[in-house]
Amino acid sequence: KELTNADYLIRGSEICAEFLEISPLQVYHIEEFRQLIFQKFNEIKKQHDEHTIARVMEKLIEYGLLDDEQYAQRYVQTRKDTSGKYLLRQKMKMQGLSSDVIDEAVGAIPFEDQVAAARALIDRKMAGDEREDALRRAVQSVMRRGFAYDVVRAAADQYKEELEWEE
Repeated sequence: KELTNADYLIRGSEICAEFLEISPLQVYHIEEFRQLIFQKFNEIKKQHDEHTIARVMEKLIEYGLLDDEQYAQRYVQTRKDTSGKYLLRQKMKMQGLSSDVIDEAVGAIPFEDQVAAARALIDRKMAGDEREDALRRAVQSVMRRGFAYDVVRAAADQYKEELEWEE
């Protein structure tokens, strides 16, 4: 049985949906994604139809499966416990996301969550070492992960209060 373009459109959408379940994509990756579809279509038939593949991509954007905002939100949610706002901004900028999308996604992280994440990293770095020098090194390490000074300072102050340190 000969497949029609509509059949290829449906099959292409199925292939894309399977791939997107594994890894969310952003619009920036459309060209790489297009190559994947070409490859999958070549497994189905010997020649690929550019028009059909373009329609599949349009449908994915229309259905919200390729969405920069959603990608940025997922990216931030999965990495906010180990990376600060500065590092998250830098990495998303390198991936080609717009500043508006980045600002919206990163701006959604509450200050308290940032402090809690920084505090967890400080606790892990300290690992029972109660020397002031170790705390200074832990604070520097957390700041290198992109956390703002005020966030790290609040986390360090919490740590000191818990240990009842004097400054």
